[in-house]
Amino acid sequence: MPEDYDITISNIGIYAAKKNEADSDGYSVSFSVPEGLYFNEKQTNDKHITAIAKAKNIALTAESASMSYYWFIQDNSIGLDSPDYCLYGGRGWKCLNQYNTLSDDPVTREWLPANAEYVLSLDNAKLYDNQLKVVILYNDITLSNTISIKNYTAKH
Repeated sequence: MPEDYDITISNIGIYAAKKNEADSDGYSVSFSVPEGLYFNEKQTNDKHITAIAKAKNIALTAESASMSYYWFIQDNSIGLDSPDYCLYGGRGWKCLNQYNTLSDDPVTREWLPANAEYVLSLDNAKLYDNQLKVVILYNDITLSNTISIKNYTAKH
């Protein structure tokens, strides 16, 4: 090999991913994020996070199954009396779905199911470590998983 061909590698990152384990019935949820799992000065595009529900390691599609998606971002200020509380996410999770307002005093919301994809913008990823959760209602089964999107431009 000629000496003119050197290979230079820099800025390598190695990240461990947790094994996607199915529950006892063989159901699981994984994510696809083509734009990557972090924001920085050069990576400011929106993150298109797609939840993939699987049954016995085979992806369920909207055409083959009736599924409702609820998206959440971790927020420790969310409690039972918060208007952003949804029972599918629980305490500490702000619901990101659209809603209908049922009453104003106290604020009561009816959360509308979302799509399998949630778009996270840099403006909404305010923390260094943004934890998102999806809850999928499929027949009589509730599936959920969380994903971490880092924002290296956030002050911490």
